[in-house]
Amino acid sequence: KTHNKHIFSVNFSDSVHKLFSKSGDVTRIIIGLDETKKTACGFCFVEYYTCADAEHALRFINGTRLDNSIIRTDWDASRMKAVRAQLPGII
Repeated sequence: KTHNKHIFSVNFSDSVHKLFSKSGDVTRIIIGLDETKKTACGFCFVEYYTCADAEHALRFINGTRLDNSIIRTDWDASRMKAVRAQLPGII
């Protein structure tokens, strides 16, 4: 028996992947889940193989609509801090 919650999560994941793949090859998508309901709670992390693809998504997907919601893109602050530490003076 399939639960609607699982179907919702899969459909949401597919929609996110379809949208963000327009900017490049997606490495993975991590969708935030409501701990109680186990459904998507309105945010996710999208990883790309290249920084250029991520920058493209940041510029061109920001403000678009997905499933009746406006998408707001931004860098993951904790990830960028780690990258800057590894590449001082470059980023």
